[in-house]
Amino acid sequence: MTAHKSIICRIIIVRKEIKMRSFKRVISLLAAFAMVFTMQAAIVPQKAEAAAKKPVYKLEVSKSKCVVVAYKKENKKWKYVRTMLCSPGTSGRTPGGTFHLGGKQRWGVLMGPVYGQYCCNITSDVLFHSVWYSSVSKRAQNSSEFNRLGSPASHGCVRLATIDAKWIYDNCKKGTLIKIGYGKRTPKGKPKKIYSSSGWDPTDPDPRNPNFKLRKAVIKAKPKTLSLGKKYDAKKYVKATNPNALEDITNKVKVKALINGRWKKIRKIPTNIAGDVKIKFSVKYNYCKSASKTVTYTIADKKAPNIIAEDRTVNIGAKNAAAGAKARQNDGTNVTKTMKVTITDPAGKVAAKNITYSKAKKFVFKSAGEYKVTFTAFNKKYPDKKRSKTIIVTVIDNSQQPADTDAQQTEQTDQQAEQAQ
Repeated sequence: MTAHKSIICRIIIVRKEIKMRSFKRVISLLAAFAMVFTMQAAIVPQKAEAAAKKPVYKLEVSKSKCVVVAYKKENKKWKYVRTMLCSPGTSGRTPGGTFHLGGKQRWGVLMGPVYGQYCCNITSDVLFHSVWYSSVSKRAQNSSEFNRLGSPASHGCVRLATIDAKWIYDNCKKGTLIKIGYGKRTPKGKPKKIYSSSGWDPTDPDPRNPNFKLRKAVIKAKPKTLSLGKKYDAKKYVKATNPNALEDITNKVKVKALINGRWKKIRKIPTNIAGDVKIKFSVKYNYCKSASKTVTYTIADKKAPNIIAEDRTVNIGAKNAAAGAKARQNDGTNVTKTMKVTITDPAGKVAAKNITYSKAKKFVFKSAGEYKVTFTAFNKKYPDKKRSKTIIVTVIDNSQQPADTDAQQTEQTDQQAEQAQ
């Protein structure tokens, strides 16, 4: 009986040692995988009621087109945001239906076991994640699997380029609506593929990435002629696109103008001075390479000129219907000599129609009464921009005045007008 008890005690001790060793192994494994996400334990299905009350984004997965299309809710409507190439499951392994985004992990353990970056739960053990890595190392991605993006390739998860998996991870909060089906809806088409040739994902923005191939932002802006003094929102004349996801990123554009030899941030294009102004558009965005473009805008006076001319009184025989009249554009350009002049005599008859400024200077007022003199000035570069002004020249018969007084008066007025020009 004593021997039997001794044997039992030894068995208990051995079992305790085995349990202790097993426990230590478990602790060790848990510590090793604390940074990763096991699909069996860490990810749990998310019920609809756990979804955010007002998700900002919606993700639509097309298993036939192999794309994920993101929409953002604005004014109670879904607005297109971006399109991302993906690899859904082969043989229809990716489940269809409506889901809500669940838990997230920076690195996750996938079937294999292999590993993925930016893992976001869709349902059960189905995730959005990057193309898999053989270890938790950015240098260990399978490049041939990356090059399959845009066609079915997974066991059920939705694979993405690292930059696109990161976009979902960064922007789509828990509860985001997800719809998966065979829909052919691709509002902007499919992004152009990027190919990998090494263990680094070519879209991974890590500055150490020797295989980085993410495309630059595309900025479209053309030289234009703008009106002097008019207000223009600089972003009205530019469009920026992230070609990697067919995404409009115009709202990310920063604008500067070259003013007095220095680049200064602006919102409105400076139009206070006529001439050329250089505008630099630049965009820095986390999901594509930065880009910039400089465009020259011509600031021109497109307005009708201003005319200065006043009613006056002269004697019969006085010369120069254009005396004292002058015209200038808003940019200071003198357009007096290009004016056209129409003169109507006191009887209401047109004495001269659309004559030149120089001919109007030679016109003689032969009858007493009121003459209507109409000046029309034209913008030098934009002749359709014109302005007219009519004055009254009252002609009196002053027989008591010496004969040469009118001639002297006209000559003096003419000289004053010439000096003013």
